[in-house]
Amino acid sequence: MGRASMVAWALLVSFWAGMVGGAAVAQPALEYIQLYTVGFAAVAFPLAYWTISTHPDVFASAHRPGRVGLFIVTIFVVTVVLATLFEFLLGYTSPLGIAAQLLAYVAGLGTALYLAYGGGFDYLWDEYT
Repeated sequence: MGRASMVAWALLVSFWAGMVGGAAVAQPALEYIQLYTVGFAAVAFPLAYWTISTHPDVFASAHRPGRVGLFIVTIFVVTVVLATLFEFLLGYTSPLGIAAQLLAYVAGLGTALYLAYGGGFDYLWDEYT
């Protein structure tokens, strides 16, 4: 896979993940949804690019059912659980609360990228199918 393809894939994933992250944070005020979405997309791009550049073999097995579903469920569950915890502790409109929401999203994104694209899904597929 060439560099242009990796950048395009990472951009698409980061835009989509930014929208998921913007929606997944625990009840953001309406004026903050765009900020969360753009911020999360900016964080997602380097993580997505790093994942695909270090694991180019992923596309050889991209046809396997369940990979995208695992990514969606993982990013949503991890982000929501952590974001809810941080919301109770810090709120979601203070600067520290916003930073905690971003940290929850980074943890969710990193976990989802590893499980779905970084080897976790392929390990489970090879082990149990």
